[in-house]
Amino acid sequence: MAKISSLEEMARHMRAGGIGVYPTETFMALGCRAGSESAVAGLYEAKRRPHRLPLPLIAADRMQVEGVACIPPEAEKLMALFWPGPLSILLPSSARAPAALSGGTGQLAVRISSHSGARDLALAVGEPLVASSANISGFPPARDAKSVDPVLLERVPVVWDAPPRPAGRLPSTLVRLLGGGRIQVLRRGAVAIRALEQAGFAVECDLP
Repeated sequence: MAKISSLEEMARHMRAGGIGVYPTETFMALGCRAGSESAVAGLYEAKRRPHRLPLPLIAADRMQVEGVACIPPEAEKLMALFWPGPLSILLPSSARAPAALSGGTGQLAVRISSHSGARDLALAVGEPLVASSANISGFPPARDAKSVDPVLLERVPVVWDAPPRPAGRLPSTLVRLLGGGRIQVLRRGAVAIRALEQAGFAVECDLP
């Protein structure tokens, strides 16, 4: 494993099209520049992730989100209340985003991270980062740098272990906008359904 010692070094690696592991507020993430088609393809291969499954993204700020996705008016309240934070929102992909990111769905799962290191890294790279969990698909996510799967590290040996340590309990909550103040929870996570309801949203969730 090649440990990256600084934000600047990791940013240079990703700007050059590299793939690496970095911390978020939830788990360790496997990431690359969202705009690098070759890096995105390599990440799918390294993770053994089916190409039909979209890749989640982390952005540093709203401007970066607007660079890859369209923000409908109904997303504004969610963004104001829960970003930065572990709430991923499905947004229509913009024409500037590589098609592979959306898995052919035309939608991207995006959030502005509450992890200062992840946010600073996206800012230093200059665009959103892929933020898929740092594991081989189907295996548990890595709670910290020490628990990253050795099989994954054979394929992607670059790790930036910056504080704070990920919470390591729940993934980001993933929601779809239904309009009219209604949202659908597609994945339960760190933002509780009760918190969404208390914020005034009508929540639909068929998940156990």
